[in-house]
Amino acid sequence: MGRAFLAVVARDLRLAGRIGGSGALSLVFFLMIVALVPFGLGPDLNLLARIGPGILWIAAVLATLIGLDRLFQADEEDGSLDLLTGAPAPLEVLVLAKVTAHWLTTGLPLALATPLFGLLDEPTAALDVASQAALAGLMREHLARGGLVIAATHQALGLDKARELSVETFRTGRADLAADPFAEVM
Repeated sequence: MGRAFLAVVARDLRLAGRIGGSGALSLVFFLMIVALVPFGLGPDLNLLARIGPGILWIAAVLATLIGLDRLFQADEEDGSLDLLTGAPAPLEVLVLAKVTAHWLTTGLPLALATPLFGLLDEPTAALDVASQAALAGLMREHLARGGLVIAATHQALGLDKARELSVETFRTGRADLAADPFAEVM
């Protein structure tokens, strides 16, 4: 029974590797939801901080559903589903093996990439005070070693000598373009 489970998982992982795209497509879909929802809701930081974890969970669930319709479809089309149902191994074990392979190709990449997505925008919004201080410490160490930190945030990061580009001054037309070091970019 264990050999059948491992054989189906290995087969589905090989097929996913040959076809490709399902894990990357899930990641792109997840990133799109996480990046676009704040644009739709507006810049209310309190609202985004309250619903942010829920948005992440909904995005993760929807991203894992992308390849779910193909879980048995390809096997049905090529006739291998008939062979699987006729195998001596219990059908539940085979279904569990296919679900495991699906999770390994879609859910695991999401779980591994989620911390990176948290740093895209508002890196400290969902962190408590101690975690914000720890993140600021890591950023300071990175800067001290000659690194670069680019963060889009509404909150102070606690970094010395940070150069700030405030979009508000450009939106209201109060920007002093001659004094602004980022004026050539805008």
